[in-house]
Amino acid sequence: MQQRTPVEANRPLAIEQIGLVSALGRGWKTNGSAMLLGYSGTYRQQARCDIDSKLRGYSRLAAYVEEALSEIACDTIKHVFLCTSEASRPGLFSDIHKANLLQALVNRPYIQERLGGITLEVIPEGRAALASALERSNTVMTQPDDRVLIVAADTYLNSQTHLQLLSPPSREGVSRKVRVLTDKNSDGFIPGEGAGALLVGRPLQKEDQLLILSTAITEEQAVIDSGLPCKAVGLTQAIRKASERAQSALANCQYRVASASGEHYFFEEAGLAQTRVLDRKIETQPLWLPASHVGEIGAVAGIAMMNMILYASLQNPSMRTDYCAHVSNDDSPRAAMFVSFERSGYAK
Repeated sequence: MQQRTPVEANRPLAIEQIGLVSALGRGWKTNGSAMLLGYSGTYRQQARCDIDSKLRGYSRLAAYVEEALSEIACDTIKHVFLCTSEASRPGLFSDIHKANLLQALVNRPYIQERLGGITLEVIPEGRAALASALERSNTVMTQPDDRVLIVAADTYLNSQTHLQLLSPPSREGVSRKVRVLTDKNSDGFIPGEGAGALLVGRPLQKEDQLLILSTAITEEQAVIDSGLPCKAVGLTQAIRKASERAQSALANCQYRVASASGEHYFFEEAGLAQTRVLDRKIETQPLWLPASHVGEIGAVAGIAMMNMILYASLQNPSMRTDYCAHVSNDDSPRAAMFVSFERSGYAK
């Protein structure tokens, strides 16, 4: 595994630009406004995405990446990180998925033109991939003006994945749980797909900026299909570590943003973790859920969370707004990021 350096408050990262394509539409502003307005890509009020409807599979994912990349204006990118599905994703063969996705990206002339010749590293870690990519970015950015590009592409609309989530295999001692939302199963999620891009650098002094103050990645033993009771041990540890590295308490965050996408397990985990980490009583701390608008989009979830945070912060007149963003995989990784939006002129 490549070296990863957790982000800390004394050396934060800045998200300079965002690109996002989801069921809500194309563009980070389109997605941000639609999420804040409560739109959902699964209903008729969606902002339609006009990607060629004839494209299927990896060709469609590559087209999404191209659209997301078109929102990023920078010609001095040092490194590219590609976030995608975790190796344990049902119905997916990780090596084949990686090869097919990379080939589809290579087949797009615009992507070749933008990224050709730049070192590209694949991070196949699902929802937790963004946190890992930020830590890798923190490692490779050795100069103040270094910039890296984080790209994410993922889909739950693969037929084999969908089939196994609808009809999971039997396992001794563990009851079968249908994962997808259906007329007969209310404890499930809506599968989705999408792509996103983040341009990441070091903070600038005289600009409004979205800062990554800290990252933390841990492991959870009692995952959703383990048959073990949910105690949120891994997520609690991740938020505590991120809080320490950000030099700020969870109670100081005005909002939490989570990757939960409809299943009770992940809401229970998020609630338990918040209760255990809070060090004092707070009046309110709303929980934002981008997946309730864009569906379950796996490795793209982290970028959707940052998209929602940035767009909402720009509508807020406050000089500074603090967030705790946390993600939970179907497998063991758990990650937390403390994020702050600061306007130019904010006095620390």
